[in-house]
Amino acid sequence: MHPNLTLSLLTAVLSLSLSSTSFAGPRDDLMVQYASAAKAVDPTFSGFSAGRGKALYLQAFTGGKPDIPTCANCHGRDTRAPGQTLTGKSIEPVALSVSPTRYTDPVKV
Repeated sequence: MHPNLTLSLLTAVLSLSLSSTSFAGPRDDLMVQYASAAKAVDPTFSGFSAGRGKALYLQAFTGGKPDIPTCANCHGRDTRAPGQTLTGKSIEPVALSVSPTRYTDPVKV
């Protein structure tokens, strides 16, 4: 996957997840790192946006697998609900209001 797309997708998920939830600690540190990386790639980056994140999360991409063109295909349109892979494996909800420990381990993020 292209590095800019990876950063964009991560930004989308984090923006959706953090839009209405306060965060602290390791997640705060990660957000600072991602903001810095985004600014390095795009000097006009002005901060995370839940609206832009949602649009990216729901956007259909043509460069990936045709049966999973959007993040929502597996993670679900409601970020508070569990998702499911095509093979049936459950995916933890991405919303911090439901999964408060999500996005705290830099290795997993």
